[in-house]
Amino acid sequence: MRWIHATTPAELAHKAKLIEKIDAWWRAFTDHADQIDAMYEHGSAFDEVGFMRTHLEAQLPVKAWEYGPAHNKAGHRLCITPAGRHELRPFFHELIERAPKLERWEFYPSLLQEEPEQALRNVKSRCKIDASEWQVEIARLGVKLDLTWYGPESVEQAGEDVRAATLIATEALLGEERLDRWVGPIDFKQGTPVVTIGKDEPSFVVPFAHLPSQAAELLDETRSHLPEQPWHIHLPEDGPGDVVTFKLQEEYDAEFMGDLLVGRCAIPGLLVECWRGHFSPLAFSKCEETFACIQITREEAWLDDLIVETRAALEDDLDAALRESSSGCVVGGGTGKRFLYTIVALSNLDAALEVLREWALCVSLPRATWLRFCDTYLQGEWIGLLDETLPPPDFREEV
Repeated sequence: MRWIHATTPAELAHKAKLIEKIDAWWRAFTDHADQIDAMYEHGSAFDEVGFMRTHLEAQLPVKAWEYGPAHNKAGHRLCITPAGRHELRPFFHELIERAPKLERWEFYPSLLQEEPEQALRNVKSRCKIDASEWQVEIARLGVKLDLTWYGPESVEQAGEDVRAATLIATEALLGEERLDRWVGPIDFKQGTPVVTIGKDEPSFVVPFAHLPSQAAELLDETRSHLPEQPWHIHLPEDGPGDVVTFKLQEEYDAEFMGDLLVGRCAIPGLLVECWRGHFSPLAFSKCEETFACIQITREEAWLDDLIVETRAALEDDLDAALRESSSGCVVGGGTGKRFLYTIVALSNLDAALEVLREWALCVSLPRATWLRFCDTYLQGEWIGLLDETLPPPDFREEV
């Protein structure tokens, strides 16, 4: 269910009910904060798990939480996270924004980066695996990092335990948000890497404890190549970009952009990252731009004629209107089995929405037309560009 862009009476009523439950949770936490503090500081008796199940998990869509030392002051932290349900990020940010200001407590919507020693302890305690001799090979996969962990050969380090350990190690060393935003596939191989190659090569191998610094260096390098201005200022108006073809995978056809067959984009790598479904705007803009997609159903027959005859001209008109309002520009588009997609980079969402809605009316687009968000953290959100637009067919209603 939408959170930021909720508009229907049912959505707003559901959101208001959840906010009441959020506030009730924080009142319960405030009432017990000193007891939890005493449990960690002095070993006082307190049923921490029972308290969290009763007051948090049973009331709100939360299944993952973690206590730890405070990051910026004396005391403790509590991280409450969607644990992979990225589309719920807006809800979790609101949950943390409504947290009380308590002297010895910090609250976060993501798991924080740990020191290497603590990361090793996390792997040991949760998976019974000693990762102290592990190395990690880092390679680029577009704008993401492809990680392959290497560990000693042993039967105990095979199967699900080691796969869980690689994720726990990566998350602890980089933090949950950097893992979500910047890391692609994570793999494990037994044995020692054949050769360690330099950073000027496609990949290189570093010890367990060096992953955070090497990853930060690579990510800083990626962002250093981005323009200092928004794309509607930096990008030429006549730059359609290279054509990219996609192999349709039926099992992903129901997902957002899962039906994509062919597309083009003036920003290298952006369309592929949208299609993969793990998109971070940080990899494509220094200017806090919103990357979004106008998704148009192909159910109406006249749209097939539109593809051939006038689609490019209509997108050019939209691009000109967005640039004139200084709110964004068209950066690409694609054709799917069920939908058409026009990709836009927006520096002012509110101003751009006025332009987009006027354009949708002038073009007489079908009511099944939505503005969707490329950002993985916003893929639970959508905006109808015409009156009485129903939710997209792949949209999850539950929170």
